[in-house]
Amino acid sequence: MTNTASAAGSHAPQRVDVFLQASCKLLEFSLYQLQGTGVAATLCEFCRDYVGPERFDGWMEQLLELPSEPLAKEQAMFKLLNDDFYGPITRNLQMVWYLGSWLQLPESWQQRYAPDKPNTSVVVSSQTYQQGLVWPLLDAHPPGAKQQGWAVWSRPPLPAALG
Repeated sequence: MTNTASAAGSHAPQRVDVFLQASCKLLEFSLYQLQGTGVAATLCEFCRDYVGPERFDGWMEQLLELPSEPLAKEQAMFKLLNDDFYGPITRNLQMVWYLGSWLQLPESWQQRYAPDKPNTSVVVSSQTYQQGLVWPLLDAHPPGAKQQGWAVWSRPPLPAALG
């Protein structure tokens, strides 16, 4: 275990910093973008509680070690996502950042690594749903959570960013 990961296990602010850096490596969003959601501490604590403190530190270490070079990163991601332990929770980390929801894990993973935890899909919090990374990517608002603004219906829609 590296000093960074050890420090993450003993101090919450440092742990959130490590979580943010690891999430940046995984998602390829900037630190500024992820901090701007305001939900990093909530997601960090949720994930840490779910996988356990010891496993969480090792997981963050794995993510921080992802190479920056695209081909090497693709190979490392393939290996990570196919790992029995890290694969399911890494896919869930992506989903929780994008949608604010932790998805049900494979039953075999649950029985082996977290038999005492509930294995259901859950929205981490209303704030994580509202701040999901999917909404700005879609240039949309989370249904039922953020209003589009007064008289938005009276103006034609903006052209799609990808179109």
